[in-house]
Amino acid sequence: MKDVHLQKTMGPFTATMLGVGAMVGAGIFVLSGIAAGYAGPAVILAFFLNALIALAIGSCYAELGSAMPRAGGSYFWVKTALGRSAGFAVGWIGVYANTIVSALYALGFGAFFVALLQRLGVGISDDYALVFAALITVAITYLQYRDIRDLGVVENSVTVIKVLLLCALVVGGLIIISSSNGGVGKLTPFAPHGMTGVLMAMAVIFVAFEGFEVITRTGEEMHQPEKNIPLAIYASIGISVSLYLLIAVILIVAVTGPDDQPSWQYLGDLGELGMATTARQLLPYGDVIFYIAGIASTASAMIAATYSAVRVTFALGRAGDLPALLGYIHPLHNSPSNAAIASGAIVLAIVMILPISEVAGAASQMFALLFAVVCFAAWRLRFTQPRMIRPFRARLLPLCASVGMLAGSVVMITLLNISPLAWWISFVWLAIGGVIFVIRSPAR
Repeated sequence: MKDVHLQKTMGPFTATMLGVGAMVGAGIFVLSGIAAGYAGPAVILAFFLNALIALAIGSCYAELGSAMPRAGGSYFWVKTALGRSAGFAVGWIGVYANTIVSALYALGFGAFFVALLQRLGVGISDDYALVFAALITVAITYLQYRDIRDLGVVENSVTVIKVLLLCALVVGGLIIISSSNGGVGKLTPFAPHGMTGVLMAMAVIFVAFEGFEVITRTGEEMHQPEKNIPLAIYASIGISVSLYLLIAVILIVAVTGPDDQPSWQYLGDLGELGMATTARQLLPYGDVIFYIAGIASTASAMIAATYSAVRVTFALGRAGDLPALLGYIHPLHNSPSNAAIASGAIVLAIVMILPISEVAGAASQMFALLFAVVCFAAWRLRFTQPRMIRPFRARLLPLCASVGMLAGSVVMITLLNISPLAWWISFVWLAIGGVIFVIRSPAR
């Protein structure tokens, strides 16, 4: 088919906000309490180690994104490095991971919205969370159907709002720590469940660090991608990791459990409600601030995740690995409109039908696999195409690639113990992709 291209309408700030929007999402709001229950105060170490891994993997992404700025991102790179079948597999994994994460964010949005209304005294049942999840899915699908200018304005605004709200919670926590109500004594014992607990916490929150991946999907629409993609990747990781570490410290040191219960045990017992329940301890009306921040966070993270899903679907359609209809660009909006509609429909179906808690585990597993394959592709291209123009070259690439491949493997193995069903769901998705690949191969 004709090789169509998207227009360059994006700058580095919008790309950075896409990355921050994806990383500072439901992961920090929902998973922090669960991770604290696994690792204890060492949840701080879990966030820090994941940050180092994100920097290593992000370096591989930065090099490939600057050298090959295409809408498909990892799909196009792996296809170049390892061949069409491997490229299709990575693209198919990318579609799955991002649509599942989008559905998770949509359900989180619905839950936060209903919780805020209930907190404000509105008589509404929890059942309406699914309605609001469906509404946000339709709204963001419409934004994707339009153009990136509309999308970028919304994403920038929402991401800035949620970062400011989180900073307010951090300030409240720091004030408590500086007073007699907080203390570093809560950091001992630091790792009550040993490194096993730290690894389990790292696996649970691993999906929270995938946001930089969406930045590489903007390459075709970004001005000076060879310079701005690496800049946006490192900036988004830096901003997000700083917030993660500060919030982890606040949750452990500033929060007080009932009856002198260690804060990490209290957070672990609360699970996904950990931050929501303890926010009142950090600021007056902290729970209201939390719910508003949660609404903004899940909305911006969903925008970023669906953006990524749409771009990789569009790239697969443009290359002929999926129906060519998905590679269509709207003549008025200059957007991959058919890919947007298809991705939105999948997200909506997942929201309405599937058991999202287990499927979210499968999304973490797929991102871990995706990162491992991309790191290997970056390493291999250094040998197979040494003359490729690389405006940004990752330092210590063999080490960065090795860290990414090892981390991905460890996360997948750990998730096998936490969520065995996630492996089966992932296997079924890959099998469906294999059937599609075989059926479409004769047409090429």
